[in-house]
Amino acid sequence: MKIIILSMYADENYVTQVVHVGASGYLVKQTAATDLINAIREVTRGNAYFSPSISRLIAEKLNQMNGNKTKHHLLCF
Repeated sequence: MKIIILSMYADENYVTQVVHVGASGYLVKQTAATDLINAIREVTRGNAYFSPSISRLIAEKLNQMNGNKTKHHLLCF
């Protein structure tokens, strides 16, 4: 089963928890309808999909974990 979260929360802890339990996508409710359609398509293909704000949050967390030694690039559709 593929899971896409549509939430009003963009909190790092909440995002981390739902991804940890298997969510393949996470969109904030302000996301455009076209992004929701793209998320469904990508997740159906086996890819992950995150709102741009969530992607930035994840990238910042990865940079913190790596001491900013490595730049991480996450693709947002």
